[in-house]
Amino acid sequence: MFYGFFIMKLKSRQQENSEQTRLALLEAGQYLFVNQCYYDVSIDEISRYARVTKGAFYHHFSNKKALLRECYLLQVKHAVQKLDEVPTYDDKWQELTALFSLCVDHIYQCKNELIPLQEVISVLGWKEWEEIDANILIPRIQHCVDILFAEKQICAYSPAIVVNLIYGFITHIAINLKNEASLPKEACSDFKAIFADFLIGVKQASPQRHQHRV
Repeated sequence: MFYGFFIMKLKSRQQENSEQTRLALLEAGQYLFVNQCYYDVSIDEISRYARVTKGAFYHHFSNKKALLRECYLLQVKHAVQKLDEVPTYDDKWQELTALFSLCVDHIYQCKNELIPLQEVISVLGWKEWEEIDANILIPRIQHCVDILFAEKQICAYSPAIVVNLIYGFITHIAINLKNEASLPKEACSDFKAIFADFLIGVKQASPQRHQHRV
């Protein structure tokens, strides 16, 4: 009985050590991928920074790409937590504005802590990146746009196109705010103002198109 208890405790300690090693590798990968180009970071450097052996790296991750993917998933998880803070609105135009505003603020405030999006896309490939990102923001945007379309508040354009434009705008901002040092200080305000004008344009065009069809 004592022997069984000892084995269980030993396994528990091994699992704890394993999780700590994995966490150290994730923290090392996140820091190095943010502050250096992905292609300039070696597995040896990641292991040294995490203070683990190279063998420990390969125990947890098959390659550097696998580590990048897990680091990006942690970024995504943090973004999802932020998005969950945005309440649902009866006015879906207002909800779209709130979602967009939060995304811009999050990207700007955390830009020095985020792995460059263009590197994530380059390494993972467009399809794999899109599959990850499609589960973050698109469902919430899609829900708002679908309701506006059902209520005929959007009828001038395809809902799918409106969703893709909104998401594309956010993706473009994520790339530029992270890497474009020449952007003016008021860039965030400008992005929000342009998006507000975009929504006004969609909103105003829809009744006109609806009347024309009738």
